[in-house]
Amino acid sequence: MLDSGPVDTSKNVPSWFPIFDTQQIVPLRSAHPRERFDELMVKVAELYSRAEEEKKKNKGAAAAAKPPPKKIFPELHDPHPEWPTSLKRERGGWWLCDANSEQATAPEKACKLCKAARAEAAREERAKMARGIFPEDEDEDGNVRTAKEQYDEIDQAMDLAMAQAHVEEARVVQERVRREDEEAERVRKWKGMSFEEKRALG
Repeated sequence: MLDSGPVDTSKNVPSWFPIFDTQQIVPLRSAHPRERFDELMVKVAELYSRAEEEKKKNKGAAAAAKPPPKKIFPELHDPHPEWPTSLKRERGGWWLCDANSEQATAPEKACKLCKAARAEAAREERAKMARGIFPEDEDEDGNVRTAKEQYDEIDQAMDLAMAQAHVEEARVVQERVRREDEEAERVRKWKGMSFEEKRALG
């Protein structure tokens, strides 16, 4: 059998693929259009699978996410003439001083009981983190795109290419219909002419 030469595979791909391929969003190594299209489909399927795995992983991470900070129990304070309320000034009581508030009084800012309680709670949180109870799930670089982000970008580009291909196909169809209508009109006029008119036209 004689070799007919390289086969043109450009017509074996969807009309939107050449438009998408020119954007070079996805690096494809294959040479022929059909092979490049197949390579794209494999990559899209892989990204989708990875995105689903990330989704499951994120759900698991959310379930094991860091809970609210440990509740700090109020401390028993003695009466002091500079506590913010008359009841506290007269009797003291159980509360936590908000030393960072702009309205905090001098005794509240200097309260060692509440500072010690908050410091102990912070130490416990750091100890839990050090033991890996609440591992960080962020990427070390912080800017690496997830599989879902990559998949979404490709999916949007494919949608845009499909829309552009649809517009081009509609234009081609309209042009074909226009030519067919013109041809039908010429045939109709030809049929309606007399023999002399047809002979005059040659």
